[in-house]
Amino acid sequence: DLRGFGRPGPSPREAEGPAETGGADGAGRHNVANYVRFLRSFIQRLTDGAVNPESDHGVALLGHSFGSVVAAHLAAESPAMVQRLILVNPISEPALTSDRVWASQVADTYYSLGSKLPFGLGDKLLRSNTATDIMSRELTTTQDPELREYIVNQHRAYFGSYAEKRVIREAYVSSISRTVAEVGPPLTMPVLLITGGGGPVGA
Repeated sequence: DLRGFGRPGPSPREAEGPAETGGADGAGRHNVANYVRFLRSFIQRLTDGAVNPESDHGVALLGHSFGSVVAAHLAAESPAMVQRLILVNPISEPALTSDRVWASQVADTYYSLGSKLPFGLGDKLLRSNTATDIMSRELTTTQDPELREYIVNQHRAYFGSYAEKRVIREAYVSSISRTVAEVGPPLTMPVLLITGGGGPVGA
């Protein structure tokens, strides 16, 4: 789980900074730069410091969807820590320039509205299974009923697991603006790409 979702609490807001747009990051914001710092620290703690930015061996790191962006950026910044990189459904272009830009615009309006409403109303909207189901079913292209239901249930379970309203908005802005392609050229370790051919969510 990344900071602000699931078990880890939100990143502490040490100081106000600009929202991430093309690389700027503020202290305590939930963006790629801070997710990479969190993941780097997690790997070092998990290995009792054996894997670190100066170590002579690394881990096999797998990132899926938005996780592919975080994993690739960590590998580019700290290549000694990543011996092999696996990217599943990697995000290679910003969502707002893709062929489904309309869906990203709808989602942007949804998250923006949820973050601006008073806490009770905004939180209720952002955790709404109805809104999540509509987005899931619209973006899922597979016609396999069991797989479609699995995807919907996964989105229900995890889209609403954020710690605070600001977390979901900041993470969303980051997810539609950063890509694996930004750091592709510097990657020197073996990289395995696993992609689906059927659409944005589900093959």
